Amino acid sequence: MKSRNRNQIGLTLALLWLATATISAQSVKKITEADVLAAMKKASEYMVNAVSCNGGYLWNYAADFSERDGEAPARASQIMVQGGTVDVGNLFLDVYEATGDAAYLKYAEKAADALIYGQHPLGGWHYFIDFDI
Repeated sequence: MKSRNRNQIGLTLALLWLATATISAQSVKKITEADVLAAMKKASEYMVNAVSCNGGYLWNYAADFSERDGEAPARASQIMVQGGTVDVGNLFLDVYEATGDAAYLKYAEKAADALIYGQHPLGGWHYFIDFDI
């Protein structure tokens, strides 16, 4: 399995875990499609508002954000291009396509904006983007 696919699967599983944790208290009743969509929205909003740095993402975060990692330990001002921002942006595009909810398109656009910010003037990207440089 390619590293990109493994990372995308990891991010997908993390979002699904957040969605499941959000609705686990409701497990005594039948979980509806609306419940799942609400949990996905809540988890996605958390990713965008609490986890991301200017729309971009790393690979791993400690629950309290005391540790952040990509290919190496990262500062709060850094994001990863592949295995982070690109994968989360693509995930949001997939969810937008599946649900038609424009919020997910906005979340994907934030990831794209982070990548545009970090693009080298001659094209291409470094493996990380630092918003404090």
